[in-house]
Amino acid sequence: MTTKVKIWLMILVPMAIILSIYITWYLSTNKSSANILTDPNQSVPTTTAVSLITTTTTPGIFQLVFEAGYNLIGLPYYYSPNDGKSVFHNSVSKDIYALIDNSWASIFESSATISPGQALWVKETAGEVIKSSDIPVIANPVQTDKPFTIKLKKGWNALANPFPQDIKFSPLIKVAGKGLMTLENAIKTKIVSNSYIASPSDSKYIEIKSGELLKQFQGFVINSGGENLSLVFSPPSGETSATSAVTTSANITTTRSVSTTTTSIK
Repeated sequence: MTTKVKIWLMILVPMAIILSIYITWYLSTNKSSANILTDPNQSVPTTTAVSLITTTTTPGIFQLVFEAGYNLIGLPYYYSPNDGKSVFHNSVSKDIYALIDNSWASIFESSATISPGQALWVKETAGEVIKSSDIPVIANPVQTDKPFTIKLKKGWNALANPFPQDIKFSPLIKVAGKGLMTLENAIKTKIVSNSYIASPSDSKYIEIKSGELLKQFQGFVINSGGENLSLVFSPPSGETSATSAVTTSANITTTRSVSTTTTSIK
């Protein structure tokens, strides 16, 4: 081996080692940001949806009146025990599904639990009613004077209004180790997707935008790009009432009295 070749080897070998170390470092430091990008090709988990009428008289006492078909709902209560079989033990419908690992699974045939902020598909016949008295477990409503945080899973998440009253849909996105950001910025940077509620008019998903009304018990879906994200809902105390909140996603009719609130989507 000539002296010239030896010199080149002495120069190139350290450079190759340094380059290899740099590539390894670059990939490791950029892995977290790559992991929180949503997959634009991943489709929304689909099914049908229909009208939902809710009547609330006092905190913890409610009834849901369904029309025929699937209804995307959430229950803003802490149940004990909270397994699906116990919570819906008295339900006439046995077609109740939770989103587990991007697939809808029957709560009666899986280990699904029921918690505030979680959405379920409930298939009912026309006029079917679920009352709070039909749920044979202890129920405590979510407090409305504190923020509510929902940890997201990577992929599609089926979520719901976590509070026992109508709210403006304006959650913040919490990125672990990086703080809070607005929903709009999180969508622009593709950390999360747009959010969608079930349209009662054409049985399809439609976008719900920041500032629009998210009804009590109403569910929605959102795609998360990673496991290190959370939705943070501000407490509804002091928010604009349902009659004046802005919404363009559905035809909302609301009537209120001192003791009873009846809300319907048509």
